[in-house]
Amino acid sequence: EGVTRIGRGAFSGCGDLTSVTIPKGVTDIDRDAFRDSYRLWYIVCHSPDVASCFPYAWMSLIYAGPPSDLPEDARRAAVRGFFYALDFTIEEINPWKDEYLEYIRDHISDCVEEMNEDRLSQLCMILIKEKLLDKDNSKCLLELLGDFDCFEAKAALLQYFHENFESAGPEGLSL
Repeated sequence: EGVTRIGRGAFSGCGDLTSVTIPKGVTDIDRDAFRDSYRLWYIVCHSPDVASCFPYAWMSLIYAGPPSDLPEDARRAAVRGFFYALDFTIEEINPWKDEYLEYIRDHISDCVEEMNEDRLSQLCMILIKEKLLDKDNSKCLLELLGDFDCFEAKAALLQYFHENFESAGPEGLSL
């Protein structure tokens, strides 16, 4: 209570630290605050100012707020954190799940730029499950999956494409 800033090295080298929840009152955090805390799996933050401190780092930074509160570069980190939160059922993200999914649907190409094959496959399956794909986004995602061996995701997306758009999918695409 009352802390507004976490300074350089505040939790540096804390070997047993696995997760951190930063309350809304904290508005500034130094990038090196958690340096060499190798077991730190995720940070949940409730302040858009704190989430914005880590736009290019912390694959496990989870912003417990709507992505629209964040500047564009921090939204990418928040989307990565959103997938992490889904994987590990971190409930702080639940009130904004729909807004994250809508943001991802509307920015598929931007969201997949930094995703590895597993995350891309997960994204595909979530968007299919939530029925958030239109024909253009489906085609874009199919083309992006074309470079990976995500056979299950490709098959599910081709089926989704066929069922929803009465087409076999874009020409030249195969499993």
